[in-house]
Amino acid sequence: MNPIAQLAIVQIGVPLVLIVLNAIVPAASWWALGMRALLLGLGLAWLVLGGLWLYPPWWTPFVMVVFALLSLIPPILRLSRGGASRRPWRRWSETAIVAVTAVAVLVVLVVPAAAGRTLPRGPVVDLAEPLDPGTYYVASGGSTIALNRHLATRDSDTWRGQSRGVDLVKVDSLGRRAHGIAPENPEDYFIFGEPVIAPCVGSVVATRDDLVDQRVPQVDRENPAGNYVLLQCGASQVLLAHLRQRSVVVKQGDRVELGTLLGRVGNTGNSSEPHLHLHAQRPSTDSAEPFAGEPEWITIEGHFPIRNRLMRL
Repeated sequence: MNPIAQLAIVQIGVPLVLIVLNAIVPAASWWALGMRALLLGLGLAWLVLGGLWLYPPWWTPFVMVVFALLSLIPPILRLSRGGASRRPWRRWSETAIVAVTAVAVLVVLVVPAAAGRTLPRGPVVDLAEPLDPGTYYVASGGSTIALNRHLATRDSDTWRGQSRGVDLVKVDSLGRRAHGIAPENPEDYFIFGEPVIAPCVGSVVATRDDLVDQRVPQVDRENPAGNYVLLQCGASQVLLAHLRQRSVVVKQGDRVELGTLLGRVGNTGNSSEPHLHLHAQRPSTDSAEPFAGEPEWITIEGHFPIRNRLMRL
């Protein structure tokens, strides 16, 4: 099964089962129902903050919030008619079990996702838009690993520079990113072939554009960046990666201004589907590892790109 389909089953199936159970299983007491509502609320908060909504679209968890609220009506009506359990142990055991689960969800899922929405203090590289006008969904971005999978490479000797990176996909007015759930043809993704433009003033440090665009969900772990353009902008370097084969139109040493065409979005490198990877770093001290520089936080037009944010460029 495609990973996106698996993700959809987990992110939709599990919450819907809990919502249905909440509606049909009588609550032992008002306290127990309150803990149920808290657990549902925290679970949905995590889906809004930290879920990855490539399919179905980003607005799906908000629909589930409505279902969750509706699921509270039957148990409220039962309790209002005197339907609480007459067994004290059942009333308090249900309350305790659900409360402990809610605390676990809060600590393990919600807090890290909420914390990742804050831009850490310190130097920040503010970039202009790297793509032509459109609506883009931040699939990976934020200051904790709960929102930004790139942070898993912060201790890497090879890819440390990307650990504060951002992944962007293009979506339409309905929030869709492609024609279908996870089509194999990269051309079926709305971002594929989109012009990639310089988000800063500087010069071209290095490029590559000979790698073939992969079918989805194939990846090339031997060449993680795929086809790319690496820019020097002031004291920082900016990488734009996973570009389309033979689309790069600049070369090493070229001067670029804001909006200069660099290439087009593709599906090369360690990319499970077409998207633009963007990150800033200090120049690497190891010429053999150009992406091992000290990572830097970035903003785009002054906005911190965090997972599930829509950026209208």
